[in-house]
Amino acid sequence: MLNILKTFYFYLLKRRFWAVVFFILIFIEPLVGAIQPLLYKYFVDSITSFEYSKLIYILLSFVGVRILSNILSAASYFVGDILMLNAVADVRKDAVKHIHDLDFAYHTNKASGSLDSKINSFNQSFIRELLLPTIRLCQCIVLFAR
Repeated sequence: MLNILKTFYFYLLKRRFWAVVFFILIFIEPLVGAIQPLLYKYFVDSITSFEYSKLIYILLSFVGVRILSNILSAASYFVGDILMLNAVADVRKDAVKHIHDLDFAYHTNKASGSLDSKINSFNQSFIRELLLPTIRLCQCIVLFAR
């Protein structure tokens, strides 16, 4: 399992700038989302204590934080998609190069369709089973740390 993760992060971290932006967004988004219950508490407290002058500011802050949280969430998935498209292209390129470098005897026993389906299934599992759990794990770490 560790070997698979090492390979995954090798391809993911080839684009260092986007990887750093991706991980920053993943860690900031739950922190911004964690502010929402606090603003909701202030909103209820200002209603019960009849402080209507603070109510509009708290409400605007709540809406702003909610919009910012949604924007950060969408941006993290967008940057993750940029990373994954590049990583999957690199994996596919390296896999095809490796297949071309194999001995001719290997190719006489294999059909080209089976090799192509194996590469495609690996690309789909690369995204589904490695990137999405990475996003969820980072969000859980931040939420438990608060």
